[in-house]
Amino acid sequence: MWHSICSYSQLQARPEYGFSLEQGWDKKAGFVVLHAGQVYAYANTCPHQQVSLNWSPHTFFEPNHEFIQCSMHGALFEPSTGLCIRGPCLRQSLQCLPVRVENDHIQVWFEFT
Repeated sequence: MWHSICSYSQLQARPEYGFSLEQGWDKKAGFVVLHAGQVYAYANTCPHQQVSLNWSPHTFFEPNHEFIQCSMHGALFEPSTGLCIRGPCLRQSLQCLPVRVENDHIQVWFEFT
């Protein structure tokens, strides 16, 4: 099911946005980023120790906004692929989520169990 996360214009103003969705007992956490003009969505879980990536709410990029960075051990991930290029989970990837832009709304596909 597609879920509206934020507006595209909101993501243009700040290119990273974290979210959580709940249905009953099932809770999903993820984030969207705008990088090089493209929108990408990932589950908010580092493949190394299954911890949340963000430093603080809506903060997923390292200071230069070139890479997604894990707050636990500093692993760096390519925004366009989710691939870890440095850190304890080298060559592992973030879980990519289907994402689309519909009428200025960023929507992410999540299945609830």
